[in-house]
Amino acid sequence: MSQPPRFWRPASLLVGSLALAAGLVWAQEKPPTPKKPPAIASPEKMLIVRDVHVGFVAKNTMNDRTAFRSTLPAVILSQRPVPPKPTDALAQPLGVITFEGVPTENLDVMLEYDNSARLLARWPHTDMRSTRSLWRKLNLVQSKELPSTPFPTTNWLNPLRTANRLTLQQDKRLEKFILYDLTLMRSPNNIELESADTGYKARNVGASAIHDVTVYRPAGKGKYRAATVKVIPGLGQSAAPPVQAAGTLPGAATGSSNASVTTTAAQPNIV
Repeated sequence: MSQPPRFWRPASLLVGSLALAAGLVWAQEKPPTPKKPPAIASPEKMLIVRDVHVGFVAKNTMNDRTAFRSTLPAVILSQRPVPPKPTDALAQPLGVITFEGVPTENLDVMLEYDNSARLLARWPHTDMRSTRSLWRKLNLVQSKELPSTPFPTTNWLNPLRTANRLTLQQDKRLEKFILYDLTLMRSPNNIELESADTGYKARNVGASAIHDVTVYRPAGKGKYRAATVKVIPGLGQSAAPPVQAAGTLPGAATGSSNASVTTTAAQPNIV
């Protein structure tokens, strides 16, 4: 039996639960008797949402429209410039949402962003407003059927379409993920770097700590020097240690982050 549409908004539910719990404790004259924490459901009985977003930051913007060309299949209708030759085997920065766990019916997924962001591509095609995109009435099912719309056999997105994730079913169309390509007119980068004896000294000019930072520096011949740090504290917190070099790596750098389905693009979560 189908269920009424609902939005996946774990952050809002958490805030409401905390407020309710605080009100109950305030109303009691005596502290409540400690209870055993509820058992955590196994992954097979949960719906796990993964929102991975890769950003290229340059010139105070992120994923600027002209910073790189689109390598998405033509059917996705990207607004980025098209490369002079087919390069669909090369990945590009973008965001991908996947689902794992218990099958779910009649799910609405909304991607929110403010006026500093511009959506350049989305897949599957769906309703779009100036500050949001909405995928309505999705059924998340276990299926071994191939997605309804084929991509070129050499496209870099094809392995994701065979991943062990729930299949999105909407109006008889099948897909394994939701894809979005956003450009931000102002950079979310709050990190400043300066030279240090052991590499670079990282300074976070924002209020919140930033975790798991990797800095890549071109070393010539298509290779990069990589330096990493676990945590860069925010302003007023303990100073960050110098970023340690980690050898020479080939290729370019990408990073990812997990977040809820409903997300604000101008303030991405970098943990």
